[in-house]
Amino acid sequence: MARLRANDPATHAHWRGLADKFSESGWYHSIELPDGQVVQGLQTLEQQKERLRRLPISEDLSGKRLLDIGTWDGWFAFEMERRGADVTAIDNIEQPAFYLARDRLGAKIDYRVMDVYQLSANKMGRFDLVLFLGVLYHLKHPLLGLEKVCEVTREMAIVESYVTDEGLRPEDQSIPVMEFYEEDALANRLDNWVGPNTACLLALCRAAGFARVELLSVVEQRADVACYRHWGPEPHAPADPAPVLKEALNLRTAETCFESRLDDYVSLWFEWGGEDAGAPQLGNDNVFPEIGGYGVRPIFVGKKTDTTWQVNCKLPPGLETGRHRVRIRAAAGRFSNTVEVSVDLASAPPDLSRLKVVSVTDAETFDKNKIWLGRQTWASLWVEGLPPDIRREHLKVLLGDAALAVSYLGPVDNDSYRQVNVQLHPSTVPGEYSMAVRCAGVTSETVRVQIREAKERGGKV
Repeated sequence: MARLRANDPATHAHWRGLADKFSESGWYHSIELPDGQVVQGLQTLEQQKERLRRLPISEDLSGKRLLDIGTWDGWFAFEMERRGADVTAIDNIEQPAFYLARDRLGAKIDYRVMDVYQLSANKMGRFDLVLFLGVLYHLKHPLLGLEKVCEVTREMAIVESYVTDEGLRPEDQSIPVMEFYEEDALANRLDNWVGPNTACLLALCRAAGFARVELLSVVEQRADVACYRHWGPEPHAPADPAPVLKEALNLRTAETCFESRLDDYVSLWFEWGGEDAGAPQLGNDNVFPEIGGYGVRPIFVGKKTDTTWQVNCKLPPGLETGRHRVRIRAAAGRFSNTVEVSVDLASAPPDLSRLKVVSVTDAETFDKNKIWLGRQTWASLWVEGLPPDIRREHLKVLLGDAALAVSYLGPVDNDSYRQVNVQLHPSTVPGEYSMAVRCAGVTSETVRVQIREAKERGGKV
């Protein structure tokens, strides 16, 4: 097979010849019919079967739901149905040859004309296995496409793509790089947009939200990658302790609620003493977060104190609206305890029937119902009745007639209270004030607080 190179006349000539051959037959895939006849396509049956042999797909797919993206004439989809899968196949343009093959084979595949960017777990559900073969380099937004693939994958996706390792020095092949083709630089085709090297392809799959990414093979500038949504099993005899998970917060807002429409990341804080017992240093390759049942690879692992660690990771694509359990493993240990986060609940009407300010203190001295004015004056309120999925931008603290923005909203504590911190305006004058919390149009009853000059304490604030 001729080597693919951007802006290469020989490559363009080779692919013009293939395009002419395809135009003559009208078939890209070869299809074997029930009577033994073979519809000859640009790819031979043996080429198609060899591609499939490289992939970790069972001969028995009974009970499995499968999605074939970019199905074209549908050979892979028909083969997966023959193995027992319930198959949905999509392509971004309608292929008449698919209908002909489906009728001749008596197949029952759900065929849809749609773009990969239109994939949605809410609309289509999830698939045990997703085939994403020969599509990625046709996408102007490859990472977005992979995130959509991840969103609808329940167990494993197979990603196959053209890669650009050809000609790279060995020392450069580990650096993730991707060529971008603004025009028809690759094979004289306008729908070839990108050319990642293998390292970049693996990095894109990890960044899309898959837990484990395994390179299967690289053959003639085509890389096969298995992308899994779950971690492997816990060790039967753990060599390291389980972490103690303290909290999981939105890296952007420092709250426990997330929005699936945004590129939200989770910051997990946990205690772990395994390093003292001789376990390896923790890093992105041996820390295993799990959110809503799906694993996701860290993008950051950092030690904050002798026993406290922070891990940042992507919110797994495709989580349903609701509350989800979060847990984490480290090194050769088992999973931690769980904490909860919410996804897409912040926009739901909250129940604020129990909204109440239980107490107000100075944020530094913790004097109850008394706040000391200083260069920076902070107040802490303990509020009952705030749902865990409320975000701080939905709250205001009323100090008399002034509405103060919330700077910190803590998690629900053991008494069902949440801490709310605000900074007083520098122009605030001493006196007695009413304080209340307003949330989603509901205002709590007021409490009375004294605001005093710091010099009255005889100390600095």
